[in-house]
Amino acid sequence: MRRRALPQGCVRWAVLALACLTVAHARAAVLIEAELEGTPIRLELGLPGEAVRGALVLTFDGRRLLIEPELGHIEPRDGRAVSGSAKRSRNEAPSGAELQLQRLPSGAVVAGHAGFYHLALFEGRICGEVLAAPWMVDLLRPAAVALDLLVRFKPELSPQPRHGCPAFAFREWAKAGWPLLVSGREVAIFRTRTIRFDHPLPPELRAVNQP
Repeated sequence: MRRRALPQGCVRWAVLALACLTVAHARAAVLIEAELEGTPIRLELGLPGEAVRGALVLTFDGRRLLIEPELGHIEPRDGRAVSGSAKRSRNEAPSGAELQLQRLPSGAVVAGHAGFYHLALFEGRICGEVLAAPWMVDLLRPAAVALDLLVRFKPELSPQPRHGCPAFAFREWAKAGWPLLVSGREVAIFRTRTIRFDHPLPPELRAVNQP
């Protein structure tokens, strides 16, 4: 992947493009397909203007979950029960250590979206690198919180200490923008494969606010 300097106007253009998509695709959702520690995941969440209270659908390993991150609500949609540990509220999720993300002047395009590289630092130690799309930080915040909840269902995806650095919650990697790529030096932690803004709104999200 070749690094390149990104024009300052690209962020403003991305925001304008998103606003146009919001108007043009009524009842549309964002689709994110990615790999977390090598595990394929799929996230579907409503665009701004959809009355879904930040809810999203998370699919992994054949499981399909309706999650409302801000409410701490998790509902399986695959006929399988949710364990008691998986029902903990969002406030009980382990917070872990805090990363400092230092933005670099270079960037790259992944999955059709531009991002800036950031060094991930903890107490002066380099813990990895993040390619983040800053204009998506607010839009996709619920998705970042949902990925922290995922470890309740798949413990092997729990954050791991690396290179003398502690384990970090996914939302730490995402606080400078949606992570298009997260690497712990030479190990890929997270990789975005697809981001689309014209995905049909899943039936689970259509039903969230219905009486």
